[in-house]
Amino acid sequence: MQTGNIVTKPQTPMLADTLHATRQSFDQIPVVDLAPLIDGSNVQKVAKEIRWALANAGFMYVRNHGVSKTLVENAFERDISVPSLCVSARRISQSR
Repeated sequence: MQTGNIVTKPQTPMLADTLHATRQSFDQIPVVDLAPLIDGSNVQKVAKEIRWALANAGFMYVRNHGVSKTLVENAFERDISVPSLCVSARRISQSR
């Protein structure tokens, strides 16, 4: 940005202090119930739980997400089978 003969950099937006997470310890994998998000009954609660889980654990389990049990099971089966493949079979699979 230029003002007269002075060139200034645009200001970088700063997060409000209320948005910064405080790291806390945990001894279990966080589980977040998405039902209140999906049905709209308590979106803020779910958002806070997701924020806490990702800020403190870096990951989470979700339940009541609406994904069918069959699809979840198929994804796990597919994931488990890949490491057991020989290297050449993995290369063929990756090239498709």
